[in-house]
Amino acid sequence: MKRYIFKRVVTTIVSLFVVITITFFLMKFLPGGPFTTERRVAKTYQIINEQKANLNRGITEQYIDYIQAIVHLDFGESLQYKGYSVTNIISDSFRISLKVGSGAIIFSIIMGCILSYFGVRFYGKCIEKIISNVGMIIISVPGFIVTLVLFYMFTVKNSLFPISYEGSVYSILLPCIALGIYPTFYLYKIIKNGILQILKEPFIVTLKMLSISNKKIIFKYALKAVLPSLFAAIFPMAASLITGSAVVERVFGLPGISSVYIQSVLNRDYSLVMAITLLFSVILALCTFFADMLSAIVDKRITYIN
Repeated sequence: MKRYIFKRVVTTIVSLFVVITITFFLMKFLPGGPFTTERRVAKTYQIINEQKANLNRGITEQYIDYIQAIVHLDFGESLQYKGYSVTNIISDSFRISLKVGSGAIIFSIIMGCILSYFGVRFYGKCIEKIISNVGMIIISVPGFIVTLVLFYMFTVKNSLFPISYEGSVYSILLPCIALGIYPTFYLYKIIKNGILQILKEPFIVTLKMLSISNKKIIFKYALKAVLPSLFAAIFPMAASLITGSAVVERVFGLPGISSVYIQSVLNRDYSLVMAITLLFSVILALCTFFADMLSAIVDKRITYIN
């Protein structure tokens, strides 16, 4: 087990280093720059700004400085938002995305488990067919359409929720549902299909012959067998939800991290883009790591296979 953990830690560190390196050089090779996107900027003013930001140095020197800054967790100031540090910008925007993402995770896990229970309990009956068909439609339809429909029905037409972010928990309730409705049916599909497949295994047939109740078989035996694949789905999904959705944030007026990320890419704000990319990569790497660890704890065969 220790060897498996060490291997996963080394793989995570190497992956983060590769992402950092690729992001750095991609941003540097993009046409334009943080000071060339502004209109009617004098050449002298542009050179002065590049000197202040150390952008006039060689790309190798910039890369070394960037790696050293990351080691010291010093991301510097934003090149577009003068006087604001990258850390503060990310902190303010990520706080909102974290709230919405956490709410979406809770919503999707609870609803996914409830729907999965009904899907397994009433498999082949009308209830299961309705849930499966609705889920197929939700998964097939682009996410922005579902978001716009929810926004129109519950804010514009009926005014049940605030039309934009007001800082309260109630104002992020609908964005949580909009962000979590697709993962809900994704988890439903994984849990339901996994349990139904496990119920066909010979050891389940033996348990039924021993007159063990269906509920105990599902929750104690079948669900445990599905947990590794469930962890593999939930944790990367959680990373995606926590880092936000640009569509949901734009529709509901949320100043989240995804909107800041897109704007920083358009502005060629190197410091902000690379810091947010690193944040996204760390979150995804940690979620994947925890998924692997929990899967290895539940299913001891994983450590031996690896």
